[in-house]
Amino acid sequence: MFNSPILESTSPVYQNYKTTQLELIPKPINLTKKLDGTYGAGQDDVLVKIHYASFNPIDILLKGIVSPWVNYLRGNFGLCNDYSGVVVDIGDKAAEKLGLRIGDEVCGQTSQTAYTNTLTEYVMFEGSHYPKGWGMLKKPENLTMAEAGSFGMVYSTAVLLKKTAVFNESTKVLVNGASTSVGKYLISLLKLDPRATEVVAICSGRSAPLIKELGAHKIIDYTQTNSIVNEVLDECKDRLFDVYFDCRGNDKLLYHVTFFLKEDGVYASCGGGKKLDLANASLMGMFTFPFLKKVLLSAVGLLKIKIVYCVVKPGLGYEDVKEYFESGKIKPHIDTVFSFDDYQKAYEYLVEGKNNGKIVVEIVKS
Repeated sequence: MFNSPILESTSPVYQNYKTTQLELIPKPINLTKKLDGTYGAGQDDVLVKIHYASFNPIDILLKGIVSPWVNYLRGNFGLCNDYSGVVVDIGDKAAEKLGLRIGDEVCGQTSQTAYTNTLTEYVMFEGSHYPKGWGMLKKPENLTMAEAGSFGMVYSTAVLLKKTAVFNESTKVLVNGASTSVGKYLISLLKLDPRATEVVAICSGRSAPLIKELGAHKIIDYTQTNSIVNEVLDECKDRLFDVYFDCRGNDKLLYHVTFFLKEDGVYASCGGGKKLDLANASLMGMFTFPFLKKVLLSAVGLLKIKIVYCVVKPGLGYEDVKEYFESGKIKPHIDTVFSFDDYQKAYEYLVEGKNNGKIVVEIVKS
């Protein structure tokens, strides 16, 4: 494998919490000595040469907690959790557990805060952190490496949102933020469930054709109304919603949720209660007091509805990825692919919040 115990890799990190400027720093990887005197992955570990990584809003939200002591404890905040790449070395135990071998094209995600980041040339996926710290699977055959590096976190978040809901034989569903990356996968998953008989999606008119194609039965165009609440209430004249999925955040809908969601209905959110201004967002700022209050009241049984905030686990739903993607039942959605040299431009584009699909960074040309 390698002749040195240290493998050089570089990664963009935040300079500090006050700026959106990134800097490229070395992030060396410690390798394990093998019986033949070369160095590589340990028995439980997988060494992957990263080809593509993709951004998520969490990359912006974590900026507010960057500080010298946090960087010291965590080894500098890197960026991105989603990835695709090629296995360049793997330990025997890891190979047996994961069913992988050297040369396999793989993809997946790391956890949001607890492990490592993927906008870098190499990542050592350590067995001691599996499965809480990372998820990995063989790349679906019909996906490009860029597509494979785009779906990990948002797909798993959509799976988790859907798992929180209770579906009956005829379930009426409202999805806010249907055109977000999470929303698109969620709409696609709902289409595959015959119990989701009525899916109403909130998005812009520009996104409406795609969202209907993915499976929504009706669109509420938030750009064409003065009151999104009234539009939602109009959809409840005959029947309240059974489930409300919030993929973007909307404080007005949060305030009125008990008016359009039935008793014992489920409100599942990955957004924290209000739509974020990514240019000024912070991890704590996404959780509004009204949202936290409702979560608490729900937890102690003082609300007639169930409220769940979803924190995704790496690899959730991966058992269906191969079948869903290779059959075309679910498709990846990419907005733009940037080169590794343009990581700053990619990050700034994320901050603008104008992307309609994932922002992917090419680290190695496939």
